[in-house]
Amino acid sequence: MRGVRLGRVYAAALLLIGLASPSVQAGRGYDESFDAGKDLANRGDLIAAIEQFEQAALADPTQIDPLLNIGILYSKARRETESRQAFQRATQRFPNDPRPYYFLALDDIQHSEVGSAMRHYQRAIEQGLQPGDDFADLRTTLAQYATREFTVEYRSIRASQPVSVRIRGNPVGDNAMCQDALGGIEKQEIINGRGAFSEVQVALLRWKENGTISQEKWTVMGPEGRQDYWLTFDTTPPPDFPYKVMIKVSERADEL
Repeated sequence: MRGVRLGRVYAAALLLIGLASPSVQAGRGYDESFDAGKDLANRGDLIAAIEQFEQAALADPTQIDPLLNIGILYSKARRETESRQAFQRATQRFPNDPRPYYFLALDDIQHSEVGSAMRHYQRAIEQGLQPGDDFADLRTTLAQYATREFTVEYRSIRASQPVSVRIRGNPVGDNAMCQDALGGIEKQEIINGRGAFSEVQVALLRWKENGTISQEKWTVMGPEGRQDYWLTFDTTPPPDFPYKVMIKVSERADEL
């Protein structure tokens, strides 16, 4: 997800602000507040514009455009929590409209929440989003994390010969990093008294620290069933660390 920025988001957002028009059924209070919000936004008075869009949302709760514009303007004002809350309000009130899911996906990308971005973008597509000039097509960005299958051999401490493991998913690391990760998981499996495993499902969760740290969930399939492990790959470890990548294996997501 590195290199993905929100400039294209704002381009689409400004179209919403400029082109969204009051409903024919909306009352006068809605019209006045909505138009005032657009004027204030165009003049750069974002917080005052948000207040007007809030008034428009109260005047006619059947309209989604005020909520979308509130989320967009909070994002432009770098008040990201309020921005996300506005889009979430929109999904709750208008679950069949694709646009708030799209903006949530963009927010997820900005915060490197890969899994959540995939889910929100897929929901937007299911609700009829048509990628184009107004809405960037995120499929190219997210496709790099699509599922693939390949086999990795690693040196098992339980066998004299390299062991082959089938990996489904798209781990960030190369084969050497996957081998080290499998070795770390094997140690946990031995501690837990579990047998040898031959298949792993990998899901990229998020990037951190400007892309130098990735966090993934590795689900091991063995004779005792499934076991989840959360892995952190740090490509800029402390100077005294003897390897190029520091890998942490945890059985608890909250330990990452």
